[in-house]
Amino acid sequence: HGDGLLLRRVMTDGPTAVGIDIDDQPDPRRWVTLSILISAVMLIAIDVSVLNVAIPTILHELHTTVPTLQWVITGYSLTFATFLIVGGRLGDVYGHRRMFVIGAALFGLGSLIASIAPSVGVLIFGEAIVEGLGAALLSPSSLAILSSTFRGRERATAFAVWGATIGAAVAFGPVLGGFLTTNYSWRWSFRINVVMAPIAILGAIRLIPRSPRGARRPIDFPGAALIASSMFLLVFALSEQGEYGWLRPVRSFSLGGLTVWPASRPVSVSVVAFLVAAVLIVVFVRY
Repeated sequence: HGDGLLLRRVMTDGPTAVGIDIDDQPDPRRWVTLSILISAVMLIAIDVSVLNVAIPTILHELHTTVPTLQWVITGYSLTFATFLIVGGRLGDVYGHRRMFVIGAALFGLGSLIASIAPSVGVLIFGEAIVEGLGAALLSPSSLAILSSTFRGRERATAFAVWGATIGAAVAFGPVLGGFLTTNYSWRWSFRINVVMAPIAILGAIRLIPRSPRGARRPIDFPGAALIASSMFLLVFALSEQGEYGWLRPVRSFSLGGLTVWPASRPVSVSVVAFLVAAVLIVVFVRY
């Protein structure tokens, strides 16, 4: 320790001082930061599990069908998986706190759109697209902020609390969704996020230290396109194999009324999506 004090004195005295702090004290606001991050990831974890319970009520109110409404949940998973790695990279370049705030803002905006949706199309746009994109920015940024805020055993504790909170939120979501749908409206499943997202944003701006930016290199658009498209196809293949068949086609795959992959083909569209995803992942790694 005496050598450390001497090193600090030598490096900080004189005209070439660099101001290195050998002790590197932990951030005194680290546990408040953890609580803000937990409140944000709870929104992501609760969101879909709350919605599952409200599906029968939404079907009746929006006069839609089960396959159409399934795209609210499936579309959310597809958007989240597609932009998750890209969202982490954007945080590396532009700062994780900034991406956390933007992600929380998008998540709150998507929840607002979904909460006032007059049709299933608007609901899909708000939940599956806007919320999914917000979650893809928010989730990796929260992990990066945790990793940079905590050290040693405290880091393990923080990640354990973060993971346990997600598990508890997923388990609690159906109970909350049932209560809100029965006593109020399924729209309150989204309005909770509209209330909580601004609180998380204000807490992040006021209490979470600004994240250092990485090297300001240009975004690798070809690499981003490769990994995003491969993740989209992979999640589509895994989530829709029950709908379209894993090996042999169960039904035709259509988009906007146009049959893209008929059921008369020898293999289902899930197999094709999985194989194309595998090829794109290999191309991405080589690139």
